[in-house]
Amino acid sequence: MKKLLLILFLFIHLCSFSNNNFYLGFGLIGTHAEVNSNHFRQIQKFNFPDFGLYYGNIIPLDNRFNIGAEVFYLNNRTVLGSDGDERFELHQNLGFKFKPGFTLQRHSFFMSIGILGVYSFDKDEALGYQIDRFDESYFYGLEYNYFFSDKMSFNLGFLHTKYKLDSFYTDYSLKRFKTFHFSFHYYLY
Repeated sequence: MKKLLLILFLFIHLCSFSNNNFYLGFGLIGTHAEVNSNHFRQIQKFNFPDFGLYYGNIIPLDNRFNIGAEVFYLNNRTVLGSDGDERFELHQNLGFKFKPGFTLQRHSFFMSIGILGVYSFDKDEALGYQIDRFDESYFYGLEYNYFFSDKMSFNLGFLHTKYKLDSFYTDYSLKRFKTFHFSFHYYLY
């Protein structure tokens, strides 16, 4: 909690001295997860398309370099494993990231680091039991941003996190996942 408050304080502090380049974004996401079953077999799970929502600010440091901060929601809904009526699912993520980068004309490139709030659950469909879990995970990623007007940009990127989680109802365990996104951002100022 202290780390999150420190990050939030730094974000507010940077925004108070920055140009207002706030944006809202919407896009499609795809999630790729590495899952083990019976601790012997590695399985790749992929879910596309789903959606993501983004709110952030890009702060120019000079003509080429900038730093961004973003809060986002990802609706993963990736079924990691199922056994009869029992299902193990990576469902949603809430995240905050810093993304230092550089700009060349209408093209921007960013490296991103941040923290995710990961929501997953195990569900027994027949009996109606569900075990919900919400935990944190740190991630890194890369992004490309193309400004096709002063108010609109196209963003392409991914994030990668090692997030280990065992299922209660099935014999599956999540090892790590990546999320790819294609989004459009509208700049408010």
